[in-house]
Amino acid sequence: DWYLYVYGMASYTHRRVVAIAEGSEALPARLDKVENGLITPGAGLQVSRDLGNSFRLSLGLDYNQWVQEGTYPASVSIGEVELVNNPGTQIQEYNFESEIFSSLGSSAFSSTSAENPFNVGFETLSPSDQATFEIDARRRVSYLSIPLSLEYVYHAYPFTFAIGGGISINPVIGNVMEYSVPDSIPDLNFNDDGEFNKAYFAFHGGIAVEYSLSERISVRLNPVYRGWMTPIFDNEAIRTMPFGVALRAGLVYQFEK
Repeated sequence: DWYLYVYGMASYTHRRVVAIAEGSEALPARLDKVENGLITPGAGLQVSRDLGNSFRLSLGLDYNQWVQEGTYPASVSIGEVELVNNPGTQIQEYNFESEIFSSLGSSAFSSTSAENPFNVGFETLSPSDQATFEIDARRRVSYLSIPLSLEYVYHAYPFTFAIGGGISINPVIGNVMEYSVPDSIPDLNFNDDGEFNKAYFAFHGGIAVEYSLSERISVRLNPVYRGWMTPIFDNEAIRTMPFGVALRAGLVYQFEK
């Protein structure tokens, strides 16, 4: 028998940060503390075929997002600030640039502003003095998932129970990073260095319950766990390996034999 499963889903994805170099053990705890995942919607479909009476092979396609929010500490030392005179306005401006670091890479920021980032007398500061502030960030990553699954099924009409798992390939199709800073500091221009433009592999597993509404139509509830097998970011210090859970719910149509 062949089946078509059309579903909506709610998913949560978390960044698991793994230290891979000596001396970087404290980074994962700090980064995970400030980066909290949010529940996001998605949708998909799946085509399945029975393999005998007890197994079902499926191939699917769904659209997913994960959204992460965090507050990152940033600082600018006086030695990084350049004072220049704007020839158009004849106003002295403060130029500087720096970066923030997260488990998805670093993001550079810069500013050209008439506002003093230190909020005190500039000329009396020592070169080691720093202006510290917090940057609120929100990243939304959109990706497709193409899962291949094998399930063991048990029929107890009108219910059908299934358990199984498989692997999926997950091409990223969108990446948006948004920032906000306190009103007390100059406006910042951000350059996000995190690039996610390739496909990532993941494994998944879950259970499912179907209830027959008619001879050919059933409702299906399907919680799933997904763990990424390839990192979305790594450098000499850390590796970021997301994992998450999703709850799928939808209709199953059984094609005529």
